[in-house]
Amino acid sequence: MLAREGEFAQALCTLCALVCDACARQCSTHDFEPCQICAGACIACTLACRDMVEA
Repeated sequence: MLAREGEFAQALCTLCALVCDACARQCSTHDFEPCQICAGACIACTLACRDMVEA
């Protein structure tokens, strides 16, 4: 969708950023190592999605 500059590409990236941010916030509240790893991955995804929206 992004490569073809689809009609909903920006909306999809915005939604992805929101979902990943919510996941990061939830997972970061748990001390369990896999949750912390997940939180880090979600933060990276949030930032990447936001960069796509701004591009």
